[in-house]
Amino acid sequence: MFRRCGILSIEAALVIPIFLILMINILSLICIIRNDLKIRENLYEEAKRLSIECSRGDVDDIRIIQQRILSNIGDEVVDSIYVDNANGGIDFSLSDLSDREIKRIIITYNAKLPYDLFGIFRFSFTEKAVVHTWIGYINGLNGDTYDEDIVYITENSEVYHKSKECTHLRLNIKKVSMESIETIRNSNGEKYSVCGYCKRKPKSQEVYITSDGNKYHKTLECSGLKRNFVAVRLSTVPDKRPCQRCGY
Repeated sequence: MFRRCGILSIEAALVIPIFLILMINILSLICIIRNDLKIRENLYEEAKRLSIECSRGDVDDIRIIQQRILSNIGDEVVDSIYVDNANGGIDFSLSDLSDREIKRIIITYNAKLPYDLFGIFRFSFTEKAVVHTWIGYINGLNGDTYDEDIVYITENSEVYHKSKECTHLRLNIKKVSMESIETIRNSNGEKYSVCGYCKRKPKSQEVYITSDGNKYHKTLECSGLKRNFVAVRLSTVPDKRPCQRCGY
C-alpha cells in the first residue's frame, strides 16, 4: 500500500507541473494575440493620421511615427515578456515614407512564450498599413494633373454617377409596419414586394423600404440596402452609361 501511494505521489509531482506550464502557455497565447490586436489597432489609427499630415508635409520621418505608435501601445506591450526584445523587439525598418503619395508603415516583431523550456515556440508577426496621402479628388502629388471628370461607380453596376449624393448611392431608408406595406407606393407609384436577397417574408412586424426602390427588406443589413462605391476617372469606365438621375 505504501509502495502504491509512493507511485501516485511521483506521478502527481510530474503531471501537475506539466499541467500548470501548459495552462500558463495557453493563457500566454491569448495575451500574445491581445497584444497583436492592440499593435494593429494603433497602427491603423496612425496610418489614417499620417494620410492627412503628409498632405501638409508635416511628417516624413518614420521615427516620429514609431515613437507615437509605441507611446500609444504602452510599455505593458512594448516591454512585455511576450515580445522577443532580444531579437530586435518591435521593428519599423521595413516602412517606407519616401513616395509622396503612397505611404507604407510595416511593423515586424517576434513573440515568445515565457515558459517555453526548449525555445521552440517563436511567432513572427508582420502588421502592414498602406495609405494614400490625402489629395482631394483631382490633383496628384507626383506631378499628374487630371482635368477630366471624376465619377462614382458601384460593384457590378452598368451606370456611373456624377454625384456621390445621387439617390441611387445615398438611399433614403425608412421603417414601416408590415401591415401597411400593401398600401404604400414608391416614388414611381409602384407597389413593394419582398426583397430577393432577404429570401423570405420577415417575421418582424416592421420592414425597411426606400422611396425609389420597389422591395421591402427585413433587416438593415440586407445587401439590397447597401451601396459601396468608389471614385474613378470617367475615361476608365467607357463601357458604362450615365445614371438617369445624376448623369445628365
